[in-house]
Amino acid sequence: MTYIRPTNITEAFTRGGVSTGSACIFSAPVLVLAGINPTWDMQIASGAIIGFTAYFILGAVANFFRRHEKRDILEVLDEVKKASKGKGKRNV
Repeated sequence: MTYIRPTNITEAFTRGGVSTGSACIFSAPVLVLAGINPTWDMQIASGAIIGFTAYFILGAVANFFRRHEKRDILEVLDEVKKASKGKGKRNV
């Protein structure tokens, strides 16, 4: 995972708000699912991991849509299918 910069202030606040909300909402359930006692320090640690992951995923999705915004959905779907078919093959 890498840091993908937001393009404007609205995107930055949206991504920050959603990732903070995800961290607050999903921290305790993820810890319980993993069999870990959800103490406050574990919730903070898992919240940081969940928040960073959500921030990265939102940035990647925004970047994908930004790259393909002028294309038809069927063209984008064909490109995704081609990329997923070649995913298991390595060109050496």
